[in-house]
Amino acid sequence: KEVVLKVARCYGFRNIQNITRQLKSPKGCAFDFIEVMACPSGCINGGGQIRAADGGETPKARLSRVVDSFRQGQTERQPWVSIHAQEVYTSIIHDAPNSQRAATWLQTAYKAAEDPGATNPIGIQW
Repeated sequence: KEVVLKVARCYGFRNIQNITRQLKSPKGCAFDFIEVMACPSGCINGGGQIRAADGGETPKARLSRVVDSFRQGQTERQPWVSIHAQEVYTSIIHDAPNSQRAATWLQTAYKAAEDPGATNPIGIQW
């Protein structure tokens, strides 16, 4: 098959920086079209979404409808009730949910972010 068009989607600032470097390099970029979104996993009801027709619903109403549609028919449950989570607790953690061993395996801690100017070796400015 002949490749007619190369497209990519890019989200998250680190990936956006990599694509920007490719675009600015003498070799150029390997893609013909790139969809770029700053959100880590894309934007919920964001720029990449289909817009309502003129005179239609407001963005806030549309988001509310999308969320309601997503949640319709779903029941709230504890995460460890999932069959897949139970398998992780049984075969990998070898302990019950909310145990100290489970907390060691599954919980994380956060620290303050460093100054981006100190860690940006190539000096990209946004």
